[in-house]
Amino acid sequence: MGFVTAISQRAQELRPGFAVLLQNPGNLIDNPRLRAALDGVARQDLLVGSREREAPNPPTEVAAGIAELTRARRHGLAVLVVEHVVDAGKAADIRRLLSDRGFLPYIAPRELDRLVPQD
Repeated sequence: MGFVTAISQRAQELRPGFAVLLQNPGNLIDNPRLRAALDGVARQDLLVGSREREAPNPPTEVAAGIAELTRARRHGLAVLVVEHVVDAGKAADIRRLLSDRGFLPYIAPRELDRLVPQD
């Protein structure tokens, strides 16, 4: 935890407003010392694509992920969720579902090789 705290403090010194996010936090989000060094968390493939491209994830996996990210929100952290879907209808549904939970949705190509404007 000391390493992340040191990075966060140094980044803020050099560039106020710099954000530190933890990717796929799991139970680490329950550590108050680590949380204090973070501005948010990020999660990829929360709803679709964890096993097969664009296929819905198992409901138990989705529920566990949402619970984890909801805990992060309750602790005041921003939550970014990256999903990879091509279908515009699916993308709109995903954006709405994630936004309704207070998460920041980002629909992107699987390769993550470019930024994509969001609707």
